[in-house]
Amino acid sequence: QEEYYTVPIGKAGCREGKDLTIVTIGKMLYVAYEVADRLAKDNISVEVIDLRTVAPWDEERVKREETGRLIIVDEANPHNNTATDIASVVSDKAFDYLDGPVKCVCAPNTPVPFAQIEQAYIPDADKVLKVADELIQDLKDRRALMATEIFNAQAGLTMTEGLIQKWLVQVGDTVTIEFTFPEVMTILL
Repeated sequence: QEEYYTVPIGKAGCREGKDLTIVTIGKMLYVAYEVADRLAKDNISVEVIDLRTVAPWDEERVKREETGRLIIVDEANPHNNTATDIASVVSDKAFDYLDGPVKCVCAPNTPVPFAQIEQAYIPDADKVLKVADELIQDLKDRRALMATEIFNAQAGLTMTEGLIQKWLVQVGDTVTIEFTFPEVMTILL
């Protein structure tokens, strides 16, 4: 049996990530976790912020999201809902920290259908993944380019494939052409 606990009003819960942030409302938390788990298979780290309460909502926590890419998932209609309010505040007060547009994944702007087709109406992981792919495409492209440049510059003729095990530099480090950027596990012919 689960013990009693309190949830602070106006304080969000958070699962850390560094590439994409998903803010959730209510049961959309489970959709966000599914998206985070699926993207983790592609080495995309997703921060999931569970608002827990919407009046008040944890504006300070959402504004300091550090990934620069933000999706808000809400099962309400897209007009005058909590997701659009959050998007408005973040776009106004944290615009300089964003690397792309704030995206909202909501139910369609229609009346709620009867029970048999309600699941097609509510946002699901596939709908969120489609939006996430738009926001992280630049990140995927940059990672692919970095891998190509490193392998072309340092590979040699006998290396056919490699897997980056660990990066040996941080963003902003000064390096020279002779410096090894990653530890690479190679497959040799």
